[in-house]
Parts: sequence; structure tokens; C-alpha cells
Amino acid sequence: MNRRLVPWALSLVLVTFFCLLLLFVVQRMYRQSANHPQIQIAEDASVAFEQNQFTNETLKSSFESFVPSIGQVDLGTSLSPWIQIYDASHEVIESSVSIQEAQTTPRVSSELFEGLAKHDQIRLTWQPRKGIRQAIVITKFSGLRSGYIVVGRSLREVEDQMKILTVIISAAWFVMMSMIVCTAAWTFGCFTKFTKVNKLRT
Repeated sequence: MNRRLVPWALSLVLVTFFCLLLLFVVQRMYRQSANHPQIQIAEDASVAFEQNQFTNETLKSSFESFVPSIGQVDLGTSLSPWIQIYDASHEVIESSVSIQEAQTTPRVSSELFEGLAKHDQIRLTWQPRKGIRQAIVITKFSGLRSGYIVVGRSLREVEDQMKILTVIISAAWFVMMSMIVCTAAWTFGCFTKFTKVNKLRT
């Protein structure tokens, strides 16, 4: 490679690297922000269980107080947060979420609860069915009873924002790459040579 091309080639690489880095960092920030308010809801509910604020008689009437939504949340359409309570054997005790189209109450896989053996809390993306993606937080609790709290919220808006971000950064990358290529071509006299060739042909 011509040594004169090295700085320009390096500029192309650096621009691409920083655009990809920016895209990765901002997308991670968007995704982490999608875990709120699930983290607060899960931790508050866990503390309530550990302080024995819930009993078999009061659980059904009280656990939904941690979620600002009213009634059942439809995963297919709603952006509201939801909560599920599982017992130690991974069976659903209470749930404020459903998939109305399928007329079912979705359940997370029992394998996810096994990860709480080493961690107090797990945050991940859950897809109960095609086209439905949720940011969920799983926390375990103990007290008079033990079990797991699952709190989730739709990722639809966050993923739409990520798509817009990707388009913006891609457009910025294309513009900067074009400017670098055009400037390099101008520096090497490509436009001048092209003009002279066209004059000779005419």
C-alpha cells in the first residue's frame, strides 16, 4: 500500500470503530434503563416478604400494590410493568400478566430460577412468544415462605429507540466516510485528473 494512503485508511478505520463503539455503549445504556422500575418493584416486594408483610390471606389483595398498573397486563399490547409471584417449587402463586390473544398466563422457565443460586437478582430479556420481548428482573425472597418475584415491562419502545439510534449513527458514519474519501481523492488530485480526461475527450 502507498504510504500516503495509510493516514486516510487509518481515518476510515477509526471513524468506523468509534461509530460502532458509540452505538454499542448507547444501546447498552438504553437496555439497562429498560430495567426500571422493575428493579425497584422486585426489591420492594422482596423486602415485604422478608418482613412477613404478606400472608396467604393478604397476598392476593396486596401484591399488586407494588405495580402502578390496574388489573391484568396484556403482554401483547401493554407497556405497563407487571409482577408474578412464584413459590419455592416454581409454581405461580399470583400474576398480574396475561397474553389475552392466547388466553394464557405466561410463565418463565424454571431454569431461570436456578441462576439465583449464585445471585440475589437476575436481569434479562425474556421472549414468551414471537414478537413479544420483555425486560424482566427476577429476585428471590424468604420469610414465612420462600419463592421468587418476577417483574417485567415491554421492550417495544426501547427497541424502537434503538432502531432510530442505529439509523442516525449509520447516517453519520456514511457522511464522515464520504467526506474522508472525497478529501483524500481531492488531495491526490483525482478530481483534477478526471477533469483533464473529460476535456481531452471533448
